[in-house]
Amino acid sequence: MVSIKRSVAMALLAALIGGCGVDGKLTSPDDEQIEQPETPEQPETPEEPETPEEPTDPEEPEEPTDPEEPEEPEEPVELILNQDFEGDDVSPWAPNGGVTLALSNVQFSAGAASLLTTNRTDTWQGPIYDLTSMVTEGTDYYATVKVRLENADVASVKLSLRQTDDAGTQYISVATAEVSDDAWTEISGFHMLNVSGELTDFQLYIEGPEAGVNFYIDEVSFSSKTNLDDELAVDVDHLSALADFPIGVAVPAGDADNSLLNSTERQTIVETHFNQLSAENIMKAQYMRPAQGEFDFEDADALIAYANNNGMSVHGHVLVWHNQMPQWMQDFDGDASGWQQMLEDHIAGVAGHFVGQLESWDVVNEAFLDDGSYRNFQSGNEAESLWYQKMGKDYIKHAFVAARNADADADLYYNDYNLNWSDSKLSAVTTMAQELLDDGVDITGIGFQMHVDVGVKKAKLKEQFQEVVDLGLKVKITEVDIRMNGNNSEDNASAPLLLNQKALYRDIVEAYMETVPPALRGGITVWGIADMDSWIIYLYGNDDWPLLFDSEFNAKPALQGFADGLAAQYIEPEVPETPVEPEVPETPNPSVLFSSDFASGIAGWSYNEYLGQNIVPTLTHNATDGTLAVDVAWASDSDGTNFEVDFSGTPVDMSEGVNVSLRLKMPQGYIDDGNMLYQVYLTDSSYAAAFLGGVSVAELSPDAEGWATVTIENAGDGIADTFDQINLIRVGVQLLATGKAASVTGTIEVDDVQVVAAAVSEPTPDPEEAALFVSAFATDIIGWSYNEYMGQNVVPTLSHNAEDGTLMVDLVWADDSTGTNFEVDFSASPIDMTSGVDVSLMLKVPQAYIDDGNMLYQVYLTDASYAGAYLGGVSVGELTPDADGWAKVTIENAQTSASDSIDITQLIRVGVQLLANGKPASVTGAIEVDDVKVVNH
Repeated sequence: MVSIKRSVAMALLAALIGGCGVDGKLTSPDDEQIEQPETPEQPETPEEPETPEEPTDPEEPEEPTDPEEPEEPEEPVELILNQDFEGDDVSPWAPNGGVTLALSNVQFSAGAASLLTTNRTDTWQGPIYDLTSMVTEGTDYYATVKVRLENADVASVKLSLRQTDDAGTQYISVATAEVSDDAWTEISGFHMLNVSGELTDFQLYIEGPEAGVNFYIDEVSFSSKTNLDDELAVDVDHLSALADFPIGVAVPAGDADNSLLNSTERQTIVETHFNQLSAENIMKAQYMRPAQGEFDFEDADALIAYANNNGMSVHGHVLVWHNQMPQWMQDFDGDASGWQQMLEDHIAGVAGHFVGQLESWDVVNEAFLDDGSYRNFQSGNEAESLWYQKMGKDYIKHAFVAARNADADADLYYNDYNLNWSDSKLSAVTTMAQELLDDGVDITGIGFQMHVDVGVKKAKLKEQFQEVVDLGLKVKITEVDIRMNGNNSEDNASAPLLLNQKALYRDIVEAYMETVPPALRGGITVWGIADMDSWIIYLYGNDDWPLLFDSEFNAKPALQGFADGLAAQYIEPEVPETPVEPEVPETPNPSVLFSSDFASGIAGWSYNEYLGQNIVPTLTHNATDGTLAVDVAWASDSDGTNFEVDFSGTPVDMSEGVNVSLRLKMPQGYIDDGNMLYQVYLTDSSYAAAFLGGVSVAELSPDAEGWATVTIENAGDGIADTFDQINLIRVGVQLLATGKAASVTGTIEVDDVQVVAAAVSEPTPDPEEAALFVSAFATDIIGWSYNEYMGQNVVPTLSHNAEDGTLMVDLVWADDSTGTNFEVDFSASPIDMTSGVDVSLMLKVPQAYIDDGNMLYQVYLTDASYAGAYLGGVSVGELTPDADGWAKVTIENAQTSASDSIDITQLIRVGVQLLANGKPASVTGAIEVDDVKVVNH
């Protein structure tokens, strides 16, 4: 297989289809060198037409009848009972997975109680609410919940829906937010219910944090929202009055048709809400330096005069940039010292002219690529930089020195895009800044352009801002806008879109306020006044609404979101206490593969209702003795119960032999009766169970304190071949009455549950079998999604085939369909492919596709910077399915084909593209996927 490299000719196309817009990323408007399009000339005034003769005796118009009174808007219909948990129990809320739900008066958002979820062993577990009988197809619903963590500082929490109809089961993400343990966070979003055939299941649930993280919920609502006036309302008199740092806006000026200086509507907005101006174009070298030795300040002087007359400051944009250089500068003939002198003369002339008139400057703009490398000169490549080609990286240092020499007081910034998400680029920028500081060069701060889309995440923004704050530099958001229609799916700025944009602006500003201390706030600037002025519309060629004001100059909810964000307070980072020198722990026994000793709790332990035992035990933590206490309300001599621990987050490979042991403290009454059996059992990742033989409790040999040790040596011996010994995820105990009288009772205690390697030395794993990532769909399809930025126009419906444990991919093809894709994200645990990996999956493709033979499939890989490597398109006609229709696809040594295109040390996604390639729309059917793996070669 060979990877498909992005060619020079495809670079612009990739930008146009939004390939750089994933997870809150956009290119810079500067980087595209887009100038404002001219407004069409106004037609000449037509000649005045002759006045027509007046009609004779016109009939009197009929008297209009009184208009009917408009109907009152319907009130929202609330579907959630027990919204605020002020009753006596948690119903009708239920546990999703083996979690514990309990009312709590420790934390509450309203009233005096909330719902606390504990004993979570997986990310999807939490409280769930069944709405199946209450919802109506085609209805818009508005969901909201307030969440607070109980035992973790911060985590991502998701408000989700599970829908099952004739098309299968869908898992729908309504909204996600970063939640902390020190405040309540509201998570809300919209969902329109569309049903295929009969709706058999529709549930709302809260999920997301890592296993073991407990959380509270309160004030839950799921309603048919019909009136959004309150949410859409804007009540902001003067935006800039809400901050003690500059609130700026980039404006067109000079001879632009939409120049601020010629538009009273724009002036009204600017003078009302902003106190700093940035020029979109007129202060770039292309405009100020028409010829070598010449300067043209007329347009910039006019803009600065307007700012001064209205009490505004000005931020200069930009002194040195690889784009929009005048032709004479591009053609400059000189060695490195000659280019340095030309650069210094340029900065001295421009910055020197505006001394005392500007508050700050973007000194250098966009010197780095997203991978952290310096932008170099490669003809025809977006990476080109004459400055770097002629002078090397020192051109940045020379620029800052020259700027400070020209203006002793202005703040001096380095400015770049995608710093909000690219760790590699931000690391390169902060390293460069630290080098300047170490050399005694004055740099005031870092400018985050912040051209983002709907994928922008508040928590990530805070992390990136903190990197700059830790250097002691100012942070300035210099060019913020939010692309809302990246996939061109919206025809208008709908209420849900506007409310989503409102929340995103609020998150961006809140992240800034909470992370950047007041002394380091350089300000926030919006890149444009009203939507029709935005570069995004002209670059991408479709409707969009990125700014705070619409094309009629009306304030949008985004303005309110920005204002709400300014109310956030700076959160002082916690200074960790000096740790007490810890005792040196004993070296752990490497043979212990799993251990549960109940020293701090019983997290992960629960009853399994699906094993057939009829008595639900009460499991509690004996904190005094550090044990698990099991109380059973026996009712008859045929009763049974069970209790088990789940460690599916770190499955145990028992294929080389393991011993399973635990300690039991059984009341003497059970032993004397002698009828009850205990039985240890194991469960694999497909939830198959292996029972290791029932033994009478009478055969226990307790010590003086009543404890007996139970050990099953080589527990895997004799287990059915269908049991997956590589993925042991649970150990449990069954108790079967088998004639024990119901009156024989008492608390059973458990301690020191262990799974240990049968041999003392750890077995050496077989590198060919070492799985680095597996997605087998046994329980869900979490992490799988469609990537709208890949360029395929068929959006698949992804659902979980619970019966077979597979991923179902349903497709609706049309005559103009190009293809589709589906991918899994494991960015929380990136894979290093350097040593060699094989990528494999199972595909079940309908015979019609194979017979037609036109459709291509190709596996692709994505790294942490969202660069992709495509591992060759293959016709589905070449698949060789087995008797059940399954065909295995394997790409051996995938890193070899991918190394030229992606960072093979940071693999975060595996996906499949299906390309129609001439396939008729009538050839259709659902595709199934199973056993997606990345393994050591």
